[in-house]
Amino acid sequence: RLVRLEMDGNEVGAEGAAILAAHAEASPLWLSLADGHIGDEGAAALAAWPGLARCRVLELGSCGLTGKGLRALG
Repeated sequence: RLVRLEMDGNEVGAEGAAILAAHAEASPLWLSLADGHIGDEGAAALAAWPGLARCRVLELGSCGLTGKGLRALG
């Protein structure tokens, strides 16, 4: 299992977040997608990802989230 996955500054986008969420085995303890521009759609994909339950640090600064994306993650 991954301990830390940092993808800061990469244009992950909503599609990349959905691809990551499709891989339950990834489930890192620390996930950073800062400046990844995942938006609300990507946040919803992460929220539905069972692997996110293992994550203890989630960095999403400058990802274009609105209240809708934050509610999905909450």
